[in-house]
Amino acid sequence: MTCAPVVLVLVFAGCASVHEPSKSELADANFGAPISQSRGESIAREFLAGQADLSRATLSYDPVERGFAKDDRAKGDFEFGHRLYATLNEKDAAGYFKGPVNYIFIFRDEVLVAAYRVIGVKADLWDMKPRLMRLR
Repeated sequence: MTCAPVVLVLVFAGCASVHEPSKSELADANFGAPISQSRGESIAREFLAGQADLSRATLSYDPVERGFAKDDRAKGDFEFGHRLYATLNEKDAAGYFKGPVNYIFIFRDEVLVAAYRVIGVKADLWDMKPRLMRLR
């Protein structure tokens, strides 16, 4: 009975390291120069124009903030920079909205260095983590 809490702590520690960079990775991270909200939205809109018909869609953004992202399906490093979340809801041929699709854009020194589509969530023991698919 005293073993159960120890096992849970070990499982939690293993899960946390997958979704967030270590303290040393954060300390060494190059976030680059920040990008303005309007510039980030403009670049994201250009990128999304190749993904959907924006004339038949709604598009909303969260504020730009320092952050990181990583494709869950591929091994590799975290992409650090200034993160912009976007939500796209496109209409189908009948004029009905298909449902929101979320994107994450990472900018460094005002350049788009990565774009991700959120393809669902991955359940951990304590919370839900977004699953990301790298587009760029």
